[in-house]
Amino acid sequence: MGSVVASLTGSTPGYTMNNQGQIMVAAGVQPGQVQLAYQLCENGVPTNCTTAIATVLVQGPVGALLAVDDSAGPIGPAGQARVLNVFTNDTFNTAALDPAR
Repeated sequence: MGSVVASLTGSTPGYTMNNQGQIMVAAGVQPGQVQLAYQLCENGVPTNCTTAIATVLVQGPVGALLAVDDSAGPIGPAGQARVLNVFTNDTFNTAALDPAR
């Protein structure tokens, strides 16, 4: 056994974490982005733990479009153009989305 124990916290079906801290995604999980909380604890000292978030982006099959949720902070001051490009983080065939193609 190692000096650290890694585990996912909460319940997100289709996602597991092994003893090496690797996150596995089960077949059939829908494409998209998910945030998974995980915890690292000192082996044998369950009160010495820390938590963090891992963001996982599951790609769709080849030929698939994948739209990822978008968010923006303040968008330009009043009186100027206000634009949010929702294509920035989306993909087609696992490559950046280019609507001109």
